[in-house]
Amino acid sequence: MTRKILLLGLMLRAKDEVARIVGQIRARWPRVKILLRADSGFARDELMAWCETNGVDYVFGLARNQRLVGAIADDLAAAESLAKGGPVRPSPTSRSVSVRPASP
Repeated sequence: MTRKILLLGLMLRAKDEVARIVGQIRARWPRVKILLRADSGFARDELMAWCETNGVDYVFGLARNQRLVGAIADDLAAAESLAKGGPVRPSPTSRSVSVRPASP
């Protein structure tokens, strides 16, 4: 239970921690390009908005779900075909997908 509370606290404070770390990096290397990589637990609008405002690129790994799979179905089929030694067709190796939570 303590670990879950700690992780939830980190996710909620993520923007402040990223801002602190980015500030330290930019103080030393002001022109460096920064890419934040995190799992889906940190994919919060507040953190993404801060990154966009402050010139920090970001990538969040998302857990597989029906909406996401539907959005990338063609790319998944191509990757599965390639993995099985099937014919290769042009397909992006990564892609930006905008999937917002469904309204209740």
